[in-house]
Amino acid sequence: MNETTLKKTFGCKKPRMIAVQLMGDLFNERVPDDYILKVFQNMYPLHTYIILTKHPKRMAAWFGQWNRTVPPYIWPGVSAENQARWDERVPILRSIPAAKHIVSVEPMLGPIDCGDDFWESGNRLDWLIVGAEQGPGARHMNPDWATELANQCSAAEIPFFFKKQSRDSEITLELPRQFPAGYLEDCDHA
Repeated sequence: MNETTLKKTFGCKKPRMIAVQLMGDLFNERVPDDYILKVFQNMYPLHTYIILTKHPKRMAAWFGQWNRTVPPYIWPGVSAENQARWDERVPILRSIPAAKHIVSVEPMLGPIDCGDDFWESGNRLDWLIVGAEQGPGARHMNPDWATELANQCSAAEIPFFFKKQSRDSEITLELPRQFPAGYLEDCDHA
């Protein structure tokens, strides 16, 4: 993505949630540091930026360079599609000093037990998103896996959101209550 696209995407005039991972994994080893810096230089407190990665060590190192808390309008998160990835990536995410932490269990490829200590103060998530793999050749997601994870979140009062396919094949996403209606609508660049 070039700088013009960055400014167009992030330069909205009304508050918006921007999923940075839709542009690719920002912390993939092939993404140069100078590009990551450009992305951050184009982030403004008006918006909320969700940055999901499968490379949490690089993300933690990047935020560690700032030597301060991550700004509250940036929500770091990890993808954790099964128990092994949860156990590997979520502890690294928890080490990042951010106001909000999210995990995307998408596609959900197996059951996940978050562990008893995860729900204690200081270890909490602010948003957990679950979804099945979509498209031709999609691997099966057992609905019991999502139900069990939803029960764990409910017991700990952690927002749980399930991405599902609607009749017209568009993905719908439930948002945390603090976001106003229309928050994900296209922005006005005028």
